[in-house]
Amino acid sequence: MEPREAGEPASRTSHAIFGSRRCAMRVVQSGRQLVAVYELDPMDLASPKVLVFETPESSVCVERYPPEWHRMSEESLLSLRTAVR
Repeated sequence: MEPREAGEPASRTSHAIFGSRRCAMRVVQSGRQLVAVYELDPMDLASPKVLVFETPESSVCVERYPPEWHRMSEESLLSLRTAVR
């Protein structure tokens, strides 16, 4: 892939490399730490999607979570992470 100049639009080829699916993500605060929360698609069709809670120190994956997780309050969302520990 050739480097491009600043301000130059990406070609369709480079877009295909990164994929076109958008994922839902939230960044919430837990104490003094930021937590990225996002859905991760399975590697194969037999596996479920998981909700990932990621900090610089750790990642926690939750298989059972409400479909409206992105609308939950920060406190309720973070409680999903601690329920699996």
